Amino acid sequence: ETQAIDLSDGFEVIKKRWTKGHFSAVHKAQRAKVQTRVATSKKDWDDYYYIYQKSLKRWGNTISSFYKKDFFEEVYKINSRNIKLWLATYQDKVVGGALCLYAKRHVVYWHGAALAEHFELRPINLLIHNIIDNSIKEQYLWFDFNPSGHFQGVKKFKQGFGPILLPC
Repeated sequence: ETQAIDLSDGFEVIKKRWTKGHFSAVHKAQRAKVQTRVATSKKDWDDYYYIYQKSLKRWGNTISSFYKKDFFEEVYKINSRNIKLWLATYQDKVVGGALCLYAKRHVVYWHGAALAEHFELRPINLLIHNIIDNSIKEQYLWFDFNPSGHFQGVKKFKQGFGPILLPC
């Protein structure tokens, strides 16, 4: 199953479905001056891959898939408006990211990673907040978190944003 948010209700209604913890995490990231933006350079993609490598080490033997650097380089080279690598930065350093794929009415959070040493800043909460907000402004109808595999912690994290469960 996947977890998805129907964006047609608008951002204010969607945020009311979030847990208090997720809502306060966004404010914590904002107070800490975490910023988000879409990657624009090869260096941005390299920085994200570095974070992914650090995440792989943290995940250890629990990973279900692994992507080599040349995969991300090929995705970068495609240079499609339907592929966006969103980055969270703190003090001008990339600390997290989310690779999103865009279809006509659907945004999919396909891949994500973050530096454990910056978890307390809640960069991923802010990224998701801003990606959803942007998706609504761009008139997309769905934000899809994608399946979580066997990662129950990831599934629980996504549930805090109030998605509906859909078979896939």
